[in-house]
Amino acid sequence: MSTDPVTQAEQTVATAPAATEPTTAVIVRKADDFIRLLGDTAAAPIHNFEGDGMEQWRWTALAKNGMHGKIEDARGKDIPLRYFYVHPVRINGPSNGEFIDTVRCVLFSTAGVSFAFVSEGVAQSLADLVQAIGFGPWENPPLIQIKEGSTRAGRRFYSIVPA
Repeated sequence: MSTDPVTQAEQTVATAPAATEPTTAVIVRKADDFIRLLGDTAAAPIHNFEGDGMEQWRWTALAKNGMHGKIEDARGKDIPLRYFYVHPVRINGPSNGEFIDTVRCVLFSTAGVSFAFVSEGVAQSLADLVQAIGFGPWENPPLIQIKEGSTRAGRRFYSIVPA
């Protein structure tokens, strides 16, 4: 389990659960399963939370229902990545009554601050990170930065890159 430079009680947007002994009880641990979720939004959520079932449930609840940090406040800053949670969602499409199935990624810093994205760029960047260094949690959390770009049509997109 990594040592946090800031306690979870400090500088958190959502109250993070207290740490317990780590377990290997994680939904998936293979990079292939992560890639499968990107192509199959009916797949089960994936995460790299540590702890017993109750602690993992707390982190899951924070990921799905918690208050998340503002992306504008994190853009371009070094963020030590502790955990992630990726799950399928259905969002409104461009036309009335149209829906799009996609994935939502929630990234947790070592300080317990979370950032949520419905972004193919973030999902693919996270998949690349998992393929390169594994699922974590990591003894030395990778430092990431959130990057924003725009398409020729003026649509905004995000990705994560090494800091």
